[in-house]
Amino acid sequence: MPIKAVIFDYGGVLMTYQGATRCFKDLAQRHGVDWAFVQECLLKQAVLQHVSDETGLDLFRGEYTCDELENIYIPRLSVQKGCPMQCPVPFVSTWMGDEKHQQYAEGMISALRQLPALGFLTGLLTNNCYLDKERKLRRTPIDESLFDVVVESAVEGTRKPEERIFEICLQRFEALGVLPSDCLFLDDQPENLEAAKKIGWQTMLVNPVDPNSCVVELEMLLGVRFDDSSSSRSSCSQESDESTLLT
Repeated sequence: MPIKAVIFDYGGVLMTYQGATRCFKDLAQRHGVDWAFVQECLLKQAVLQHVSDETGLDLFRGEYTCDELENIYIPRLSVQKGCPMQCPVPFVSTWMGDEKHQQYAEGMISALRQLPALGFLTGLLTNNCYLDKERKLRRTPIDESLFDVVVESAVEGTRKPEERIFEICLQRFEALGVLPSDCLFLDDQPENLEAAKKIGWQTMLVNPVDPNSCVVELEMLLGVRFDDSSSSRSSCSQESDESTLLT
C-alpha cells in the first residue's frame, strides 16, 4: 500500500542513546555513585520496573515525574542494592532536560525535514515523561512544528505498546484523511511495532545505536531518495544492549 504518513518514535530513532551513557557516567563519577548500579538499574530500566512493582505507577503515563524518580525511587533502590547514594543525583533530568546531552540522528532528522516537500505527512509518537513535580516540563528537545501530529504518552496517560496510545494517534491522522494502511511507523522496540501492526500500520525497525544507517531502508519503503545527509548508507540490523535505555 502507498504510504502517506511517516510516524517517528523519538529516542532510538531521531535521537541515539550514545549521549545517555556518557552523561550518566560523568554524573556517577562526580557524585561517587556505583557505576554497576547505574548500568543495571538506570540504563536498563530496572528502576522503572521496580517502581511499577512497588507502586503500580508508570513514569511514561505521567503517573510520577523525573523529580520523584530521582529524589525518592532511585535513592531508595540504591539502599536496597547495598550501594546507597549520598544525595539524589539528577541522572535522568540532566540527560533528558539539557539539549547538550542529546545526540541526534542527523540523517533521520534530515529525512524528516524533507518529507513534507515529498508529499508525506509526519507524526511523532513517543513515550515521554514529566521532568518536574508541577508537570509543566517534558523532555522532547525537538521542534514539534516538524510534525503534523504529536502524541506524547505522559500527556495522554497511556504509553507504548498499549493499544490506546496508537488509537489516539490513528484518530488524529484519520482526521487528516489518512487510513491506517497509509501509515509507516518507525520505532526501535519490536513490541511497539507489533502493537502498531495490530491497528493496520506498516512498520520499520530502527537500530537505536545508529538510526542513520536505516535511512536507506526508509527510502526504499517510501520510494524516494533523500538529499545526501549525514546518514550512513549501510545495514540497519546492528544490535546493542543500549536499546534498553530509557526512551
